[in-house]
Amino acid sequence: MYAIQKVRFIHGFLIELPIHLTMHSLNPSKLPLSDDTRKFEIEPRGFAEVVIQKQFYDILPNNDQKQVFDFYKLLLFEFSPDCIDQQCRFCVEQLSTEHQRSRGLHSSECMFRTSISTSYDNNQVKFKQLPTVTYLPNKSKQIHLYVFNQKYWFTYPNSNTLLQTTACYAFIRDIEIIPDKLYLNLDMLYRIINPTLDTRTSPVKCQFLQLNEPNKQMYPLIAYHGTSIAAIRSILNDGLVLPGTITSSGVCVNPPSTHIGRQVPAFHTKDYAGAIFVSPSIYYSSDSTYAVQFSYKDQLLKPVLECGIKENSMKKFPCTVRNWESPNPTDDKDNKNEIEWRIDDPLNIEIFSLLFIPVTSSITAARVERERKLKI
Repeated sequence: MYAIQKVRFIHGFLIELPIHLTMHSLNPSKLPLSDDTRKFEIEPRGFAEVVIQKQFYDILPNNDQKQVFDFYKLLLFEFSPDCIDQQCRFCVEQLSTEHQRSRGLHSSECMFRTSISTSYDNNQVKFKQLPTVTYLPNKSKQIHLYVFNQKYWFTYPNSNTLLQTTACYAFIRDIEIIPDKLYLNLDMLYRIINPTLDTRTSPVKCQFLQLNEPNKQMYPLIAYHGTSIAAIRSILNDGLVLPGTITSSGVCVNPPSTHIGRQVPAFHTKDYAGAIFVSPSIYYSSDSTYAVQFSYKDQLLKPVLECGIKENSMKKFPCTVRNWESPNPTDDKDNKNEIEWRIDDPLNIEIFSLLFIPVTSSITAARVERERKLKI
């Protein structure tokens, strides 16, 4: 059993906890080592933090009341009753974001530093329960609290507890891609400033979001993977993983009940489903068997991942979707005998873009047309 920290983000300095341990049946010496794919280097740390404003608060011991402190209408700190056995002084400093890039951040709503001091000689303060902090200008679920540790920023999703009482913190906002459906961490995005959905016509007309600059030298082949809007963030956190993997969200990945099950032999392969599947065909990947449609504005869309694949890293298999026919049967990419690519090593895949393929151009127009036909 061993732990792997595999950076799949573009810049790779924001890490969600907990980091899971994974058990493998193979000898660890035979497992492929992950390449460091970060494309952003931290700047030298030779700088002085600029403090915008500072405040001290006295935390009283053995207090049966919750202690709440408002830091300039910006931050709200809450200490639970009887959280500490000795009186201490809690210091909060709001930091300028001028040097946030030197700490590995491209953008943050607020940066601040906390520290604890006491009159006792040992200067060791132990909390029975750690305090919480709320960012008052924006209390949405898309604002996350990160703590800085040496080089990386760590967070517990949906938690605003101070993981350390003496540390540097930042509130970082997720970027809204699809309102109420898809919010992504800044580190997942190729275009950091104002990432928006663009439109393209190849391989099909769709809206898309570029996540990574394609590395055509390492991943020269293009393939697609249909998914659901609910699974996208998890996939971008952990990458496309083998069935049986427990993701960072705690979910064990397994094939849907409508697909070939685990340990079921197919095409002379003992555990056919125990791999990652992509297809060179955008039409096959966007079939409803794989891509789950959702509504956005006045459209129905299907989400598909556009991926780069290493050469000679997959085995090709026939179509397993009953009665599927390609709208473009003369295209080699739609060859039904080699339309499923089976990949047993996640390191052979790099996700380049998110594609959102329209099922209907207008839900309203489709409803009106259906009602018109029914009246006829």
